[in-house]
Amino acid sequence: MIKLELKNKTLALMLVAAIAISLASTIISLNRLGGISTTGHATSTASSNVTITSLNSVRFNVNSIYFGSGSVNSSAGYNNCTLYANVSGGAGFKSAGCINFVATQPGPLIIENDGNVNLTNVQLVSSVAAAAFIGGIAVTPVYQYNVYNNQTGSCATGLGPTTWTDVNTTGSGTSICTKMDWQDAADSIAVGVYIVIPADATGAKTSTFTVTGT
Repeated sequence: MIKLELKNKTLALMLVAAIAISLASTIISLNRLGGISTTGHATSTASSNVTITSLNSVRFNVNSIYFGSGSVNSSAGYNNCTLYANVSGGAGFKSAGCINFVATQPGPLIIENDGNVNLTNVQLVSSVAAAAFIGGIAVTPVYQYNVYNNQTGSCATGLGPTTWTDVNTTGSGTSICTKMDWQDAADSIAVGVYIVIPADATGAKTSTFTVTGT
């Protein structure tokens, strides 16, 4: 009886000890888990890059005026023929002294700012003046031009000359606009041309305009 009792007591003590050890292990494990952060986030970034450059560009969108072929009606007493591309937007004109020249086709030259920035100091120069371009001495030959906005507001400041003016053949020529817009709805200037042909002028005639802008 005594031996059995001791065994039972021993077993009981061992069971209590095992439970205590198990509880202690559980507490330690919980304490360790409590020291580990279970909240957090991952971060990643991306980017998109583009470089847009300024484009300074000017061109003749309409680059020719064609008056055709003809002569001065000297047999009717005329000593010259006057032709011009009208400032009103393209209708040509010829005087009574002209034979067979084209009056309806010539339109003004059109200068366009086809870049993405405003242009300043737009300049126009001719390759030749009246004497070298037209020739003849029956009257003084005339070679003139004028400018006007082809689209409203295209030249905000410094538009000119707006009246017929002798072409400039020096350097980069004459400043025709000091602020030319780049937006499509308002980016073009018209250049009209006026010539007087003496009765004794002959031959095919060609002149070149060059436009620059900064």
